[in-house]
Amino acid sequence: MKHSSVTSVRTSLYSSCAFFQDGSAKCWGSNSEGQLGNDNRRDLNPKPIAVENKEQVLNRLASFENRKLDCTTAGAKACNRIKAKYPFLQGAKMIVNDSMLVCALMKNGTIRCSYGEGFGSKQFVVDGVHGAIQFDYYDGHGCALQADGRVKCWGDNTHGELGNGTTVTNYHSYRSVAVEVVGL
Repeated sequence: MKHSSVTSVRTSLYSSCAFFQDGSAKCWGSNSEGQLGNDNRRDLNPKPIAVENKEQVLNRLASFENRKLDCTTAGAKACNRIKAKYPFLQGAKMIVNDSMLVCALMKNGTIRCSYGEGFGSKQFVVDGVHGAIQFDYYDGHGCALQADGRVKCWGDNTHGELGNGTTVTNYHSYRSVAVEVVGL
């Protein structure tokens, strides 16, 4: 089945998904709780697989939605509070506030992340993401949709949540390198 172009990416606990213009979706990572939208509860799927039950995936992802702030609309005040706390994120269009890490899509299409406060704070730009138009981040891994239609993910890959066909990770909390998702 040939898919049309990717319109958005989403992440959740141990998994990631891409949604397409034709209404279809593919997910990858852990399926231990059916988070990839099919009945095959095989634990690791490090390459994207077609979603059979999109409603199941969307219901699961809805519980992760409250972490996102659109800095150009109703979330602007909350974004400004976060930017004041993390000056490295000035110029953000969108912020995802995870429990340990705050990541932002910048106006120039890069992804910046910051964690910790004071002398213990760390900031980094995700290597390999350029021209991002949308992204998501949750619990150690993130994915970005680039303007050229490619999807790149970074961070923890223990469950195959980067979609590059492996469970090999080069994750460091202070630096991340994005890899392209294969098979979309």
